[in-house]
Amino acid sequence: MRSAPIKLVFWIIITIFIFDFIFILLELFEEFVLFDLSAMSFAFVSYSTLIHIALIFVQVLLILYQFLLWYTSYYLVKNEYVLRSSGLIVKRKKIVNYANVRSANYEQGVLGRIFNYGNVSLELIGKGNGFVMASIDSPGNVVERIEKYVGDKNNS
Repeated sequence: MRSAPIKLVFWIIITIFIFDFIFILLELFEEFVLFDLSAMSFAFVSYSTLIHIALIFVQVLLILYQFLLWYTSYYLVKNEYVLRSSGLIVKRKKIVNYANVRSANYEQGVLGRIFNYGNVSLELIGKGNGFVMASIDSPGNVVERIEKYVGDKNNS
C-alpha cells in the first residue's frame, strides 16, 4: 500500500501556491523597478518571459519529483512482517518482524478522519525507536491486521 494520495495532492497545491506567489512578486518587481525589464529581450522573447518559463519548468520538475517519491514508496503488510520500501535512485527497505512488535497504534488528524488516512506506529520490543507508516489509507484496518498477525505470532 502507498501513502494516501491526498498527501501528494497537498504538496502539489503548496507548490502551485508558492510559485503563483513568486509570479505575483515578479510582476510587482517589474512595475516598481527603475528600468523596464521588457526592454531587455533575447531575440523574440523578453527577459520577463524567460523568467516565467524557467519558474514553470522548475515547478513542473518539483511536482514530478514529489509524484515519483510518492510512487516509489510503499508499505507491505504480510503475515510475518511489515516492509517499507522507498527511494528513487537509492532503494531503501526496512523489514519489521512481528516477533519484535509490542503494540500497534494509529493516529488521524481532522483531515485524516475526513479523507480516511493517518499514521500507523509500531512500538518495537527492545528498540529505542518505533516504526511509522506515514499517511496511509484506512489506518484502523491496517492496525487490526497487524494486531491479528502479532497475536497469532504470540499464540504460536
